[in-house]
Amino acid sequence: YVPQLSTAVWIGDDANRPLGARTTGGGHAAPIWRSFMSEALKNQPVLQFHAASKFPRPKVKEKK
Repeated sequence: YVPQLSTAVWIGDDANRPLGARTTGGGHAAPIWRSFMSEALKNQPVLQFHAASKFPRPKVKEKK
């Protein structure tokens, strides 16, 4: 998880069918993500995230 690269892994099919009762993100997608990130960031410096903006977040009114 680094600021210079954003990635996502999706596992599925075009019909949006369940992949199986034991299929989980941690069991299938996470190893793919880890493998990709390890290779993509090989020999790259570990950068830190910048501090949050000094501007306040806008207040959003709840819908009634």
